[in-house]
Amino acid sequence: MFLDIVGSTELAESLGDASWAQMLDDLDGFVRREVDQRAGRVVNFTGDGHLAIFDRAEDALFSALRISHGVHALGVEVRMGLHTGEVTMRGCGDIGGLTVHIGARVMAMADARQVFVSEAAAQRARVAGFTFADHGAHQLKGVSGEHRILEVVVG
Repeated sequence: MFLDIVGSTELAESLGDASWAQMLDDLDGFVRREVDQRAGRVVNFTGDGHLAIFDRAEDALFSALRISHGVHALGVEVRMGLHTGEVTMRGCGDIGGLTVHIGARVMAMADARQVFVSEAAAQRARVAGFTFADHGAHQLKGVSGEHRILEVVVG
């Protein structure tokens, strides 16, 4: 699960360094709590984003939706992306592999308040009753083939 603050540079400039740092700390704590509640693990903070892993796609989606709606109280908007597959554990506690690259590309397609998923993640999460809007097949930067991208439908 990837998360990125939308308009982060503009927001950082408007808040100033001290307030920006506090907002990031608040966001980090909020994301970590939500991920922990679904037995996930935040494996990387990317300045203004997060990367978390879960054993089950539906847990990642439940967490993503709670985060996507909950961050408004912090004064930020986020875009999120999910993909499922095998990852390589790195010695520093981080993860790598093509699955990570695809997840980042899926997230990059989303706008504020959107949670986008790959078709693989959607197939696994449908079991939990999630529904999705199809955004079509896309060529993802640096990844061969076309990949179907879907958006989680809320409500």
